[in-house]
Amino acid sequence: MKGKKFYWVLLLGLFLALVLAGCGSKSQAPGKEEQKQTSQTAKSEEVKYPTKTIQILCQSAAGSPVDIMARQLAKYAEKYLGQPIVVVQKTGGGTSNQQVAIKEAPADGYTLGTITPSHVGDWNNTLKGKFGIDDYVYITRVQIDPYVVAVNANSQFKTLKDMVDWAKKNPGKLKAGGFGPKGSGHQVAFDMLAQAAGITYTWVPYDGGSAAIAALLGGTNIDVVNTNPGNVMEHVKAGKLRVLGVMNDKRVPALPDVPTYSESGFNVDTSWAQWRGIYAKAGTPKEIVAKLNDAFLKAIKEPEFQKYLNDTNQMDGSMGSEEFTRLVKAVDETTKKYTQ
Repeated sequence: MKGKKFYWVLLLGLFLALVLAGCGSKSQAPGKEEQKQTSQTAKSEEVKYPTKTIQILCQSAAGSPVDIMARQLAKYAEKYLGQPIVVVQKTGGGTSNQQVAIKEAPADGYTLGTITPSHVGDWNNTLKGKFGIDDYVYITRVQIDPYVVAVNANSQFKTLKDMVDWAKKNPGKLKAGGFGPKGSGHQVAFDMLAQAAGITYTWVPYDGGSAAIAALLGGTNIDVVNTNPGNVMEHVKAGKLRVLGVMNDKRVPALPDVPTYSESGFNVDTSWAQWRGIYAKAGTPKEIVAKLNDAFLKAIKEPEFQKYLNDTNQMDGSMGSEEFTRLVKAVDETTKKYTQ
């Protein structure tokens, strides 16, 4: 009897265990469904962007080419994003003050920044070890602006050859200025010319392209400036500045009488051009980056934005996030060669 009793107890125990296991599996099913719904809700919330004002921090002074680019882009991108976009100046220390502000902000797509090759230069020079290419995501390249070398209209340099000949006779005495320290896009561009011409010079950095132009107009601090056509055209037309050469494969339509560097006998890598774009803190959700990129690319194609590019002698440099990221990495590798 005891054996049979034990046998039935054992069977009852097994039956109860199976029943409880079945109930447990059934109770887990709603949990998985709830998790799925929660995940879908989270994704739905991620794309609810933007819901407030977006800031674009600019490292250069108000009125500079990069500042104007940001304001024009913001103006035409607002209708695609449905929220205001404001441009805020974060100047000082080359690009450092701006980069600090972006890195300290949440990676939520509400704090963006303008970026140029000068940022890459700073990563490899003054900000080396503090900031780098992996600290950010690269959203959209907006425009391309070839580099030019300009002088005061009263300068003894009438041509690029005049400048080179004088620099050879006075090693290291030529003072060239532009935005950013050693490694900035402007400094690397001038260094490429200097190496091709076989001259040495002293680089004088400024916190903005407009500041460098003002110094050149003053006629005392620098001999030449490395800048862009849009930054000098009004002064050229006013007879205050003279452009000696263009770092491009062909002449700039707005400056038809100004030869390219190669036409003057100095062969340089003309793929090195000033570009301007938009970036943000690393970790910004991909969905937000994609939405911003889409809006900015559409804004660039707006007729009025294209008119702005034409009026300022700049080229449409529109490039999506993935391609732009590859470009920034390539520029980083080239910059290292000029800052080591």
